[in-house]
Amino acid sequence: MCGGQCVDLTTSPSNCGACGTQCESGLCVSGQCVGKYGGHLVVLGLDFGSAAVGDPTSRLLAHAVLLSHRHDVRVLELGAFTSNTAKAQAHAIVSGGALDQGRKASFVDAGTPVTIATAFANGSADVFLVDALEDMSIGDAISTGGSLGPGLAGFLGGGGVVVIWTTPKAATATKSFLATTSLLDVSSIPSETGPVVVSDWLDALSANEPSPFLPTGAALGFVVSTPPEPTMSFVIKAADGEPVVVHRVYPPI
Repeated sequence: MCGGQCVDLTTSPSNCGACGTQCESGLCVSGQCVGKYGGHLVVLGLDFGSAAVGDPTSRLLAHAVLLSHRHDVRVLELGAFTSNTAKAQAHAIVSGGALDQGRKASFVDAGTPVTIATAFANGSADVFLVDALEDMSIGDAISTGGSLGPGLAGFLGGGGVVVIWTTPKAATATKSFLATTSLLDVSSIPSETGPVVVSDWLDALSANEPSPFLPTGAALGFVVSTPPEPTMSFVIKAADGEPVVVHRVYPPI
């Protein structure tokens, strides 16, 4: 039973293997999505180190990671530049969201750019999670982003999910990382105050979100240098209209 309806979890593309698991390809065989999938980039100007599991702020991170089409999600995490407390809270948020969907999430330390590129190439990761780059220098952000850019393009084109969250302390490094990976061209990442609103109710990230709501901890906006493409959604916006959560869909290659 899913949503009060009897469904076949082995063939339902909207409930493939578990309630709520949607197959972007529209094909579910033996409880597994098959066919080619689009990738997802989600960039969040929210501090999940202080967010409580299940609150409106934390749900956005869980929804982002769980965009993966896999039932049990393998997360490759670049978390060496944030605090252990913040990283542990991000784990709790994602794991709690997965549990609510009858799924699991496992986390593996990303290591060096070489090991990250290897994971992209051999298909051992479903999601690349970049925690707040608070202790990363600008030089390291530029060099790391430049090294990962080509591999990230292939990872996203192969149906991978890239999730990046940032804080005020990490904003400058995040801006450089986004630019050198060619993921998102932003001119600045300013701090925002007050409540935020859902601006795209059709996006999967906004499911069950209230609007407006006051984010837990700091919020940042992304001043995007170019107009949004049809495949890009500004899911959550600040009071001044700047996007706080950006979701971009990549076609399969």
